[in-house]
Amino acid sequence: AKERLQKVSSEIRHDLTPQLGERLSHITSQLTDGKYTKVLLSRDLHIRMEEPKNNQLVPLSALSRGTMDLIYLAMRMELLHVLSTDTILPLLLDDSFVQMDDSRTSNLLNYLVRHRQGQVLLLTCHSREESILKAQAVPYHRPLQHPSPKAWI
Repeated sequence: AKERLQKVSSEIRHDLTPQLGERLSHITSQLTDGKYTKVLLSRDLHIRMEEPKNNQLVPLSALSRGTMDLIYLAMRMELLHVLSTDTILPLLLDDSFVQMDDSRTSNLLNYLVRHRQGQVLLLTCHSREESILKAQAVPYHRPLQHPSPKAWI
């Protein structure tokens, strides 16, 4: 059974990796304002980025924490899209933008608004994301704020 599972896993990675790499390259180019235009995935999903100005391949681990978070989040979103072809699933983001600068956060929120189908639930304790959504005139729903814990006493 273990060998069969490993074989099936290998087949899925073999079939999925090229499609995922292509989709990830497209979104990464948009999210990084063209700084990185091509993403190369190995069969075990290790990520390398191509810098277009010098055609160098850079391992994802060599980039900033914010860029790494951005690419990993993009990869998870694209995996969700590729693997759920017949169902639109909600996307739950819990303080997913903490390591990103304002530009990357804005790019990602803009991408979600324009390209994401289905509901996006954004949980955060920061106001930056709401400010960006307001500046982009994006409609959103913010639940009522709870009274402070001191008011409960």
